[in-house]
Amino acid sequence: MNKPHKTHFIGVLLITFFIIILTAVFLMMKNRNTLDENIPVAENKTETTSIVPIVEEKVGCGIVVKSPTIGEKFDVIKKVSVVVDNSKRVELGCGWTVFEGQAGTFKIVDSQGNEVSSGILKVQEGIEWMTSLPVMYEAEAPISKDEKDIAKGIGKLIITEDDPSGEKILQTIEIPVEF
Repeated sequence: MNKPHKTHFIGVLLITFFIIILTAVFLMMKNRNTLDENIPVAENKTETTSIVPIVEEKVGCGIVVKSPTIGEKFDVIKKVSVVVDNSKRVELGCGWTVFEGQAGTFKIVDSQGNEVSSGILKVQEGIEWMTSLPVMYEAEAPISKDEKDIAKGIGKLIITEDDPSGEKILQTIEIPVEF
């Protein structure tokens, strides 16, 4: 008589175990779907009046250009902004050189290659630049030519890395801008 109770007990224990496992799997799947819904999805931002599609940012090895955006009209460009983030330098095998609070130089050229603006990307005063954390660098982008002398069409923002040691090949990032 002892044997049927033991078999019955093991059966109930197995059923309970399977119910717990199924409940755990169900809850994990439900939480996974909820997390997927909370992940922001990038929208395709294009401007119908622009020749070049507008994208939020351009990424290089250790650098992200925040402003201007790709294809932005030059008349609205007031400054150039980048974020240098070398925190993944080892994994990527590359990074962006920063020296004495400067993240390189920029120039903006019109569709004929004539320089329209240039400057040095500097960290804002009081910001610690000697860190592995992301750091913002900015520069004003004053127009150095009369507007009638600027060739219309697609020009470029060219950002060049500085390397005072002269030991490496300098990286550049080019972003189309519209004139």
